[in-house]
Amino acid sequence: LWTDETWVEDGRHYREWVTRSTFQEYNADFVGEKLKNRVGWMFWGCFAGPEKGPCLFWEKEWGSINSPKYCEKIVLLIDGMVSMRPWLSVRQDNAPAHTAAITLEDMSQRLIQPIFWPANSPDLNPIEAVWNKMKDYIKRH
Repeated sequence: LWTDETWVEDGRHYREWVTRSTFQEYNADFVGEKLKNRVGWMFWGCFAGPEKGPCLFWEKEWGSINSPKYCEKIVLLIDGMVSMRPWLSVRQDNAPAHTAAITLEDMSQRLIQPIFWPANSPDLNPIEAVWNKMKDYIKRH
């Protein structure tokens, strides 16, 4: 079961980079404006093979994601997928809420087997392609 969360900001998700040579002067025209109070939301989703799993919009009033909230909101959804498909193992990154002792204990009690990415490795989670398509769609609409 591939899982991941992403942050979506008012339709923008690409970074713009400008390079200049060592001796080239600074040009303010090429510096992007940093906006305060951007509109955005956190989104979590999962899939296993061709099957889409549940998804969740992380509500702002829930605050930031920590281990107890992750267990309450997301591990519950993972459990729903895995309980009907006990052969699934769960792929997730090494975010603090994923690797916290509380989370690992909760997953263990629910017989969920997480598999973590090795530290400092590239993010090869195929759900990243889904996030890019979703963000492109949001940007267009």
